[in-house]
Amino acid sequence: MILDSLKEGRAHLQNAIDAHWSIVHPIRRVPKDVWQKIFIYCLPTNYLPIMSATEMPLVLMRVCSLWQDIAVSTPILWSSLHLTIPQGRTPSSHLDVTSAAVQAVHNWLGRSAGEKLTISLHWPGDLLNDYGTQEQFPITILQYSPTIRALELNLPSDVLYVLLNSDESSFPCLEEITVRIPTIVGRSCAGGIGIASANIWRVPTLKKVVLESVNAELLDFPLAWTELKELEVSGAAPTSFFNHEEAFSLTLACARLEKLRIQLTQTPRLPSMTDASQFFRLLARPATNGIGDPTQVYLRHLTTLDISDIFVNPRSDTLTFIETLQLPALETLKYRLVERSPTTPFTYVHPLLNFLLGQPHPVKIKGWVVDASSMSRETFINCLALMPQLRQLWICDERGLEDRALGAEEAGGCWLSEEVEREICPDDQMFDALWPVSDESVTRDSSANRYV
Repeated sequence: MILDSLKEGRAHLQNAIDAHWSIVHPIRRVPKDVWQKIFIYCLPTNYLPIMSATEMPLVLMRVCSLWQDIAVSTPILWSSLHLTIPQGRTPSSHLDVTSAAVQAVHNWLGRSAGEKLTISLHWPGDLLNDYGTQEQFPITILQYSPTIRALELNLPSDVLYVLLNSDESSFPCLEEITVRIPTIVGRSCAGGIGIASANIWRVPTLKKVVLESVNAELLDFPLAWTELKELEVSGAAPTSFFNHEEAFSLTLACARLEKLRIQLTQTPRLPSMTDASQFFRLLARPATNGIGDPTQVYLRHLTTLDISDIFVNPRSDTLTFIETLQLPALETLKYRLVERSPTTPFTYVHPLLNFLLGQPHPVKIKGWVVDASSMSRETFINCLALMPQLRQLWICDERGLEDRALGAEEAGGCWLSEEVEREICPDDQMFDALWPVSDESVTRDSSANRYV
């Protein structure tokens, strides 16, 4: 009797404990695959994960053993990494820090279990002396090259060569590569001279190439030009610019481009190679798309164009690069006109307006970023009228208020009347074009959501 009473009491107590745990820890009953999806959605979206104990995914390792086990067994959490090369205050501490960071990279990437990798290496501007460790991280990354899908390298030239000159067969999955060469005070950087001949450009799977401040002739790169889908070239180096003829030839060879960023110049810049590259062999072949005039480039897949344009002599018969383009799929346009001569007569049609007028198909541009000094207010309004599907508009002006042509003495005065003919000025006429009130053009509700 007493034993039965004790058993009954224990059962009641156990029920109370179970009820308590079911309230306090229901989260423990969530299936593992659900946890994995939640963790994946918690990864940063606008930058790559970093090796910080307070950020995803390393922060998961500090919560509880359950989360730690789930995180370690979810390879995709460890398939992306941004690493800033560490530094120590003394030679001895620098070697210790480097050794620890290399081991941490192995621990991180070792958990990726064959997932396609995205890796970014960044050399900090204040790292002047690496005490002979400059090749440690490139060599470490090379051990995972068979599964690397995307590489972003912000490194001095001598460190870059370790990765770029590896045999192209080392990167069977590489699709994207970004190369930035920083300017580091106190450290000799060649700026990229010699990079054009690197083996990595021969990887046949490359689809995206981004070069920033790389002093190397892009047209000399042994790329599979016909396979490229994204190409971005920028920076202050002379080889970061193309004249109109070079830009025309470049796009003619890259028929599959979906995104292009390019800077134009009037200075001729001929390739330095003595042997004919694949690029020039491509240009020697007759066009096979059979579309349009041989003076036009038809890019059926291009959806994004970022161009720093420049006027040619308006009295010549030469077309600017943008006027040679036919872009039926273009949705996002970023446009800036640079090095405009103050004597350029504005009676000539603006190259961007000529581009829009010359499209033989409906213009589908939905997003437009334009520099305020790139065109007159009238040209801006005329371009706006040729973009019926436009939904987002950014007018950029990086000049200080004191540099703008304001007529009134106080800040915020009206633009000088003559400047309306030279740049986009936010006056009543411009806003009338942005906010049409006619029922025939657009309803009040839709116009309120048309521009941002």
